[in-house]
Amino acid sequence: MTPYSAGSDHDDYDSSTIAVPSLYLRDWPDIYIHTDHDTLQQIDATKLRRVALLGAAAGYVYATLDAERSRALLPFYTAQAEMRLAQLFEHAQRLVEEPKLDPGSGWYEARNLMRQGLRREVATLDSLTEFTGATAGEGTNDKILADQVTTFNAWIDGQAKARAAQGPEPKAPWSAEPAARKIPVRIADFGPLTYQNDNVLKARLAPERVAKIKLMNSDATPLLNVQDLSELYAYEIVNFVDGRRTVGEIRDAVSAEYGPLPVELVNDYLEACREGGIVQWK
Repeated sequence: MTPYSAGSDHDDYDSSTIAVPSLYLRDWPDIYIHTDHDTLQQIDATKLRRVALLGAAAGYVYATLDAERSRALLPFYTAQAEMRLAQLFEHAQRLVEEPKLDPGSGWYEARNLMRQGLRREVATLDSLTEFTGATAGEGTNDKILADQVTTFNAWIDGQAKARAAQGPEPKAPWSAEPAARKIPVRIADFGPLTYQNDNVLKARLAPERVAKIKLMNSDATPLLNVQDLSELYAYEIVNFVDGRRTVGEIRDAVSAEYGPLPVELVNDYLEACREGGIVQWK
């Protein structure tokens, strides 16, 4: 298993305006893809059978899932969520100690990581409950995860205080920026804005305007070069536009996935999307 990678059909399915859950099974590096050697002779029959089995098994499980069976699966899914949150906590510990971040910023980013992780895992469990029509007692699983994160947050707070972080709660680095309170709304063109060689912004905006989009060109986060992940940031920024989230909230969501990102870059990218007729400000 690898982190999210772009460049195939799952980009369309996973984009928020289509939102069809998908599996991405790949063989990488594929040295023959899109070359004149990209032929049937290069395909491994064993790998094809493996992919067919994984796809069929996944489809069968969810096609036959009902409320009764979900009660047996919810403990398993909850345990998997607990493991993922524990792994996330390891990352949060590194963030709160990150020397490139001041104590307050490191504290906020670590807590944001856990907050976004909990939101994601609870949504996963709730979607299973809704999918199967199960209702009785499933809320206890959400509480199990919330209690786990409460414990992790207490440990994070202790680490932050040891670094001399101030205040009872960490403060968002973007809290004083008016742009962070703006709310974008998607108004046109479902699906992702970039797919392989297609790019909606490049098609709609002048080249000199595209060159000025900070996320895609020159700025950097405190921890890594944004340009290395700019397309993933851009993909997720637009995915989190739902007419309810503010620019600051979108910034927090994408930062929890790919690393802390200045809210200015998020606002600047969304402003370019507005000029391209993709979003508007609420």
